[in-house]
Amino acid sequence: MAENLGKTLEGKMSTNEYNERQAESKKREDARTVKLGEARGRVTGNIRTTDELRIRIDKFESMSFKSSTDLKNGDSIRITIEKV
Repeated sequence: MAENLGKTLEGKMSTNEYNERQAESKKREDARTVKLGEARGRVTGNIRTTDELRIRIDKFESMSFKSSTDLKNGDSIRITIEKV
């Protein structure tokens, strides 16, 4: 039984192998990602996760998204724009 502790089932990977593959995948993704810009500010009103937010870039481009958490008046936010 002790000899089977370090082995994995055929076709399955161990937790360590999985973590190593995840780290390699993240490195490859980070190498392809280029940070284009960043916007910082404070929330001027309460924003719920159901509210749609828009960012306007250079008066021509706009982007819509929803916040993953509720934001309250005065909360600091940072939005990073990346090219993947």
